[in-house]
Amino acid sequence: MGNAMTENVCYPCGLPYLSEQDLKIHHVHTYNLGECAICGHEVPVTHKRNFNYLRYNENVNGFNIKE
Repeated sequence: MGNAMTENVCYPCGLPYLSEQDLKIHHVHTYNLGECAICGHEVPVTHKRNFNYLRYNENVNGFNIKE
């Protein structure tokens, strides 16, 4: 795992944390080159808020979107 302190995540690593509803809506996110907190690679990354803060919850479609 990469640097867990960073707030940035690449699209492939963040994708599993999106809900079905998130996948239907096309959001625009800003990406910049940096280290992904999950895979540790130097790739285009965006803030983890764009992936529901990477919160997993089996009770809500497998993913937790906290209000």
